[in-house]
Amino acid sequence: MLQIKQKGAKISIQNIEKSPENKLGGYLWKYNGKVYDNAYILGYYIPREKNVISKGTLYFLLNRVGNFMVGKWVGCNYDSEFTWGYGVIAKEKDFAQGKMKELLKLKTGLSNKKDGDRI
Repeated sequence: MLQIKQKGAKISIQNIEKSPENKLGGYLWKYNGKVYDNAYILGYYIPREKNVISKGTLYFLLNRVGNFMVGKWVGCNYDSEFTWGYGVIAKEKDFAQGKMKELLKLKTGLSNKKDGDRI
């Protein structure tokens, strides 16, 4: 579960609890970023716990209606000094998991434009 706050273009996100899907590697984190053009969310995440080295950047694309966001993270963790992956933030877990499956199949980038609306 996430707590999301927005004030103007600034956005902050933090997890309320460690990930139940990743019991060994989960940690508490916070994200600070900014929304650009009502579509692009750029920022960074850092741990809220001592002795956790994971940190990095996020680039998310906000769905035009604002129901969800999808994007990519780049950073470091215990396993790698440089790693990356996809991310989805949505209200419904099943919806988020479906979007993640779509992202994992992508061979090109995403579009939020009407003629190529793929998110």
